[in-house]
Amino acid sequence: MNIFSTFALLVHWISFIFGGLLFLNFFTAALRNSPDPTLLMSAGVYIFFGIIIFFFCSVLGWLARLALVGRVHFLPWRK
Repeated sequence: MNIFSTFALLVHWISFIFGGLLFLNFFTAALRNSPDPTLLMSAGVYIFFGIIIFFFCSVLGWLARLALVGRVHFLPWRK
């Protein structure tokens, strides 16, 4: 592996993990018992935004890897 492919894989993994952590944050916010008086959003909206943010972060990491290395799979653990 050259340095570009290693760096691209690192960026891909970091964005994938960051998106997963943001999804978990939104998911746990949706499942909290106390209602959020500032946003007034239902649990389904929180989960929907969590899924959208997860895919957005994953796509950004994949696009960075695609730009640096070339044709790669969307999932970071696939070759």
